[in-house]
Amino acid sequence: MNKLFFRLLVLLMSLSLIGIILVQVYWFNNSFENNDEQFKFHVKQVLGNVAEKIQKQEAYNFYDKINHYKDSTG
Repeated sequence: MNKLFFRLLVLLMSLSLIGIILVQVYWFNNSFENNDEQFKFHVKQVLGNVAEKIQKQEAYNFYDKINHYKDSTG
């Protein structure tokens, strides 16, 4: 009886350990995917902001050149 109880206990502990490892692998993969999506979202946001700033700067430079040309031609 004692030997059977010990084997059953080892089996249950092994199954529990395997279950815990599987849950951790699932959580890790889920966390990795979420972080990847967040990273892509932030990169797109930053690129959009940079593109907007460059567009504003180019428009400012264009109008500045036009005004300079108007002033120089009289």
